[in-house]
Amino acid sequence: MLKKKHFIDEARKALSNPHGGSSKASQTEGAAVTFVRMCKASTYININDRPNVLFTLVQSVTHDLKTLLFSPPSSTKFSRSQGTIGQDIDLYIDCFVSFFRINPYIGDLPKVCLNPQSPLIYHLVLVSALYKIITQPRLAWWPEIRKMYSKAGELRSMFNDAVNKVMQATASQGPKTQFSTITKMTGFKLSRPGEENTMQRYFLLGLVKLIHADPLLMLHNPDKPGHEVQNSTSELINGLVSLVHVQQMPEIAQEAMEALLRLHQPEIIALWNPEAPINTFWKISSQVLTSVSQKLIQNQLNPNPPGAPPMANNTEILKWLHEILICRNSFLQKHSINANLGSNITICTDSHIVLEEVFFMYLWSIDVNAVLTAMSCFHLLCEEADIRCGADEVAVTQILPNYNVYSDLAAASMTLTTGRALLQKKIMGLLRKIDHPTPGNTQAWEDTCKAWDNVTKNLDIYPKGKLEEGCSSGSIGETIRLRRKPTHHGTSDHELEDQLNEWVNMTGFLCALGSVALQNNTNRSNLSHFLACFRSPSMPGCGTSRKSSLMQSSTGDPQCCLVTQFIENLLKFLVCQHEKFGAHIQKHVKALLGHELNPALYPNLFDQVKLSVEKSSFDSSGQVEVTDLNTQFIENIIFIMKNILEMKSDQPCEYLGVTSIESMMLSIVRYVRHLDSSVHAIQIKIKLCQLVGAMMTRRDELTFRQEMKFRNKLVEYLTDWIMGNSHQVNIQGDICSMSRDLDQASMEAVAALLAGLPLQPEESDRGDLNEAKSQLFLKYLTLFMNLLNDCSEEEQDKAMDPNRKRSMSNLSALRHCTVQAMSNLLNANIESGLMHSIALGYHKDPQTRAAFMEVLTKILQQGTEFETLAETALADRFERLVELVTMIGDKGDLPIAMALASVILRSQMDELARVFVTLFDAKHLLYQLLWNMFSKEVEIADCMQTLFRGNSLASKIMAYCFRFYGQNYLRSLLNPLIQDMMDIEIQNPNLSYEIDPSRLESTENIEENKKNLMIITQKVFNAIVGSASRFPAKLRSMCNCLSQVVGQRFQQSTFDAVWTVIGTVIFLRFINPAIVSPYESGIIDQEPTHRVKRGLTLMCKIMQNIANHLLFTKEQHMRAFNDFLKTNFEAGRKFFKEIASDCETVDAGNHNLSFINDANVLALHRLLWNNQEKIGDYLSSSRDHKAVGRRPFDKLATLLAYLGPPEHRPLDSQ
Repeated sequence: MLKKKHFIDEARKALSNPHGGSSKASQTEGAAVTFVRMCKASTYININDRPNVLFTLVQSVTHDLKTLLFSPPSSTKFSRSQGTIGQDIDLYIDCFVSFFRINPYIGDLPKVCLNPQSPLIYHLVLVSALYKIITQPRLAWWPEIRKMYSKAGELRSMFNDAVNKVMQATASQGPKTQFSTITKMTGFKLSRPGEENTMQRYFLLGLVKLIHADPLLMLHNPDKPGHEVQNSTSELINGLVSLVHVQQMPEIAQEAMEALLRLHQPEIIALWNPEAPINTFWKISSQVLTSVSQKLIQNQLNPNPPGAPPMANNTEILKWLHEILICRNSFLQKHSINANLGSNITICTDSHIVLEEVFFMYLWSIDVNAVLTAMSCFHLLCEEADIRCGADEVAVTQILPNYNVYSDLAAASMTLTTGRALLQKKIMGLLRKIDHPTPGNTQAWEDTCKAWDNVTKNLDIYPKGKLEEGCSSGSIGETIRLRRKPTHHGTSDHELEDQLNEWVNMTGFLCALGSVALQNNTNRSNLSHFLACFRSPSMPGCGTSRKSSLMQSSTGDPQCCLVTQFIENLLKFLVCQHEKFGAHIQKHVKALLGHELNPALYPNLFDQVKLSVEKSSFDSSGQVEVTDLNTQFIENIIFIMKNILEMKSDQPCEYLGVTSIESMMLSIVRYVRHLDSSVHAIQIKIKLCQLVGAMMTRRDELTFRQEMKFRNKLVEYLTDWIMGNSHQVNIQGDICSMSRDLDQASMEAVAALLAGLPLQPEESDRGDLNEAKSQLFLKYLTLFMNLLNDCSEEEQDKAMDPNRKRSMSNLSALRHCTVQAMSNLLNANIESGLMHSIALGYHKDPQTRAAFMEVLTKILQQGTEFETLAETALADRFERLVELVTMIGDKGDLPIAMALASVILRSQMDELARVFVTLFDAKHLLYQLLWNMFSKEVEIADCMQTLFRGNSLASKIMAYCFRFYGQNYLRSLLNPLIQDMMDIEIQNPNLSYEIDPSRLESTENIEENKKNLMIITQKVFNAIVGSASRFPAKLRSMCNCLSQVVGQRFQQSTFDAVWTVIGTVIFLRFINPAIVSPYESGIIDQEPTHRVKRGLTLMCKIMQNIANHLLFTKEQHMRAFNDFLKTNFEAGRKFFKEIASDCETVDAGNHNLSFINDANVLALHRLLWNNQEKIGDYLSSSRDHKAVGRRPFDKLATLLAYLGPPEHRPLDSQ
């Protein structure tokens, strides 16, 4: 015991008198270590045992220990060797932690460590000690870290200062510097005692880990005003965000991400600014998302600069972003009632745009995990939209227009998909469904286009044979080194494959999502740059063997569409001849254009194919130039077109008919006709025939300028291939067999072309037209008969020689399509071919007679009218079809029209509304149509307030009338008014119409805003009610019809109630939609600003209440306008009464309508044909069956039988 006492006494003396030479210094060091350990040991003794001698001893040395270790500058009093710096810092940390646990009110010790003038080692010790206090399992008597919350402001200042110093040091050392990995908080060694930068980074890492461990150490702000709290939080979070982007310090970046994730926990978000948590959340969190997302996009588009350290793993950051969005949605869900509070700020909109963009951008990544993460993030966007829409009770598509597709994308990430290619195919299928361009998806397309262009340029100049040797600057090898992490072996085949796969993914993305760029083509600000980038000097590996006209952009107009430029350049890769990846590129480009191209881009593709074929395959005089590359290009185009036209779809594709494909098809056929008789050439001809068959299958969806002439020309060309080689002597067996396959493919295509096709001789043919048609008929008939005879001979030879190449089943198929072609030929050309055909019935050859009887049977089955040879027969039938549908019964009813209206599918209502309005108006029976439709609507309504609120056919007919007859009226009425609002805002940028206190900005005056809103609303309303004399006559008639129908149905109601119904409908479905969305409705030519939009929305709210004759009761801020409403009720009622007054429309006289080319009549034909059975059932079961009888339906059924199914309808020759 005496020895122990002596040791402690000596240690005390050494501690209290640290000066005294080297021997004394070592004693002081030992004493410091001894007493720090004693202090640490004392903290493990229960607080109830404080009388313990160890506590007494510790209390006696506390002052001297603080003086030795924590009196700046400590380096002059306590310092061991350079190699023990890590141990010394551990000693400091243990001392600080022990003092805190013995007595949390440890005097000025934190003050010393927090002092900006203190040595950096004190700052490091403080941070490390606090982190240890938080993370080490706590004994019951140890004080909690909250005792240090009062130092939050000083800790934030320390953090901000450390961030600035480290960022400045990092910037000065350049982006190529890669700092050593920080593996342990205190176990480091410094090469020089003055190496401040390294210790500063350790210190910063400690601060970030401290934020992660307990954010309240930085967020504690007692008794501070809300805006100061918000500013300090914003500064803290922005500092962390800046660290996420520092590539040179990956551990700090990773820890900063973890700290930000902790700060986004719902309970922590509430501390960002307790006075206004939701507003603060939207502002700060949106800044975080915007900054990180922009960096992710930059990383995806612009890989590491040469020599720079590898960037952070983008996939991990994307996963982290996914977790941040989960936290955000959890917070919003907890505050769902006020979820939109403060969300109408620019940074919030920007963050949503850039978030959407980053998720789209990573869909084409070759990292499957990144793709799946991006897909799953779309679910979180949908979830946020659900929460926000629930708060304001608005449709989710107002916030997220592509909500359904985004949900499908997220759901697809959860399904098991084998392989990267299948995943990309599934993604492209969903991207094609996106039909609403947004700033996010449009920017994603444009930015991907830039990345695609950069890689494409490098593909263009990729040097052959340079892969292993290393590539020149700007080559594909350099691009790989930039976009991929460097390896010890340079650029490898595997890296080239990755680069090509990424190029394919980008290409598929651009093809599938191209519709958004097409619809957003009004923004031309950076178009010239894109065009300059897109124009590449040559195709990769193609040299100069194809014509320069194809190498250069065919569109010199700077206003041309970016999508068109993309398609044009993509087509060039169909003949990529590079020895290393040419075949790979060709295969994928063919597949993507043929299977994954967005249908909205079909017109662009068709036009570019037409230009490319005409410029590359024909010389200046129009003569075909056959080369291997041209042939390859044509073959690939046939593959693409065939796949597009054979693609199955539940609904007709509206984009197929936007542009005509006649010229393109004729050019392709003309080129193929000049090919030789090799096996490859015959294969191309067979594929072309199959393309023609596919074209005829989709005929009703395509557009033809001169269809009859076009199809006649194709028949002429394709019949030249029939029996072209089959009778040649000494030809190879493979060619002979394939020639027969070509016979069959040609006949199948010709049979499809001849269906309902009147023969038209060439205009250059001299002589009698009927004779020319007769001779043309005889030419084809003879050819077909010869082919049938040939089939018969082969059948006989087959029976005698089983080794013949052609099978009986193939012969049967060839015979069948030949007979079908003969039937179609005679069916559509009775007047020209009947005499030629009848003779075959008396032919001496039994097989010829049998063939004729088969043809005759088929045309009888098709319903050919031998007694009607007039050229106007078909037009007369369509005329009768329209008359039957518009037929008015004895009671003013429309039996067929109303039956069709009752059985039509909901998806076809828009089309039927267009057809009905157009045709009934053409027959001057629009009022009768409206009367019947409105009567049915009001008949099933319980009260007037629910009229025309749904998506019934009557509502759609009304909407179509408003759109068709009222557009000019609305534009002339509203354009000057809304333009004035926009001009006034330009003159007075502070002008606002916001009257909702929760949406009001701090600088706005609500009373002044109310005055602004009232002035503009009165001005617009006065203009509307003063325009009764200009109200379109057709719409006036419709309003009159509506008032009559409603008045009869609700006879107990007053006239004022009827006028209210008229007003409600007029404003709800006609005027207000145009005001709320003036740009989309075509009222103005530019998008209004947010403030003008808000003013227009509030204006419509007020005018709708005038129309409804209702005061505001639910929304407190709108009640101030009730006096305004009362003042204008009478003016509104007078206007509604005036526009619903009986109006006689001017009869333009009977129109000589041509129904053959009328798309509306053809649509009517199709709708009637597809629903004729349902129409019959409806008429037979309706309560008016006896009054109407079966006669109208019998007439309809008979007429439809004459016309035939719409997809096989015969056409008049015009």
